[in-house]
Amino acid sequence: MSIFRLKTEKIRRTYHTMYEQYLSYVKDYLKEHNGIKSDVPEQTFRDRFEHTKRVIKWLDIISEGIEADRDALYLAAVFHDIGYADRDNKNHGKRGAAVFKEFAKREGFDDRLIEKVAYIIEKHSDKKLLGTDIPLELTLLMEADQMDEEGAMRIVWDCPVSGKIGADSFRDAYDRMIRFKSNMPNSMVTPRAKEIWEQKSRLYNEFLAQLESDLFIDDKKNIYIKKKEK
Repeated sequence: MSIFRLKTEKIRRTYHTMYEQYLSYVKDYLKEHNGIKSDVPEQTFRDRFEHTKRVIKWLDIISEGIEADRDALYLAAVFHDIGYADRDNKNHGKRGAAVFKEFAKREGFDDRLIEKVAYIIEKHSDKKLLGTDIPLELTLLMEADQMDEEGAMRIVWDCPVSGKIGADSFRDAYDRMIRFKSNMPNSMVTPRAKEIWEQKSRLYNEFLAQLESDLFIDDKKNIYIKKKEK
């Protein structure tokens, strides 16, 4: 293992240890305020705390080798969805920033750090900001946030949702997935995030191609039917 890799692993372990107590606070807060599970009827399988933990893992991966403010980045990741408490879906960024500020001031955090993290939390859902002149830490959190629940997880997501919204055939489920396919542009900015997004998109598209063939929707594109040589 290279010296750089060892250093990166040490930093990663250090931040994960430091923020375990903050993760516990977020989990308890969401539990107390009915914010763990999605309140969208067909998406009750989504767990916001588990999502938060995965976002932190994605940050580990896409931020490796990038010079960033790790304190601000990981604090924002830990608290980014705490604003979903009390079923507040529309304003969760703004509310989350306020909850974080209250917590951070009580804990005696530096004022500049508090303001920076609160800004990242408040803006993290405004994904149209990706690629514009925003703090690197906000870019990384947005990327990690979007990275979760895409690719293989998007396929698994589509299955129970299709059933719950009343899809009564495999074709109905396929048509829904095709509609979502058009909503998956590669808006990533940093190199590793771009690479992983492409990998996730390929998996999703390959699954759709195979499902289309299994349903025999278009024989001309069917991957199982041998093409006649001209």
